[in-house]
Amino acid sequence: MQLGRFQILLLMPLFQSSLSAEGPLNATVGIGVVDMPFFDGASDRRVMAMPIINLVYKNSLYLGPSRLGTMGAIGYSSDQRKRWVFMGELGYTIPRLERHANHYTGMGDRVENYWVGIGMQRNFGNSYLKISSNFGLKNDSGYFGTIAFGHRLISDRWIFEFTESVTLSDSRNVNYDFGISEAQSIKRLDLYNNHDNRLDAMDLGSFRGTGGIRDISASANVVYRISNNFNVITNFSGKYLTKKISESPLVRNRTSLSVSTGLLYRF
Repeated sequence: MQLGRFQILLLMPLFQSSLSAEGPLNATVGIGVVDMPFFDGASDRRVMAMPIINLVYKNSLYLGPSRLGTMGAIGYSSDQRKRWVFMGELGYTIPRLERHANHYTGMGDRVENYWVGIGMQRNFGNSYLKISSNFGLKNDSGYFGTIAFGHRLISDRWIFEFTESVTLSDSRNVNYDFGISEAQSIKRLDLYNNHDNRLDAMDLGSFRGTGGIRDISASANVVYRISNNFNVITNFSGKYLTKKISESPLVRNRTSLSVSTGLLYRF
């Protein structure tokens, strides 16, 4: 799943599980800035401001950033302070448009998608192991799963979280994000031969991938509590695509780095 893990809502996962609930409905709003590639493997980057909204009801129902690896989601989680945590959600990811990057020229626009996600987390004090899977509902997008290990350091004003993860995808999910059909390949070759300067020779050819390990990721999150209501949260993350994924002409960079920061107000 490109961009979702993304990724664009990197600002919240640590925050929403590390602060205990004070009432039946807890709301967090804020504004963030993110610098990141348009999609996994892309060389083109975007710097953008975005609103942040996260609603949690009775420490279980939530609406806001995905907890299982897409973008926005509505879902249910058992109490994240317990030893075992179980989650389920309906997630959302944005469209991928040709104009997002030159090397998507000739691919056609890909519409938004919805994902059914399930996951469980085992907490070990301030460390945890999380396993999740997401199943795409549109565009033959297949499924992907993530195994993540994280550790938190918590003080009165600071929270630090470090996470390492491995993502696995089936062949449909690989080709949903990185595949180039014969028809798309022919169209791109025709554009290149007609001197479309958005495409290079390295962009030509078709690609059909197989399932397996998709990427390895690591991230660091930092939260500073200004007051009981205001918090600053910053994320640094890196992702490394496996060799067989990098064989797709849609991959310009195997390694991608993202930075995001935001100011949050918690009601």
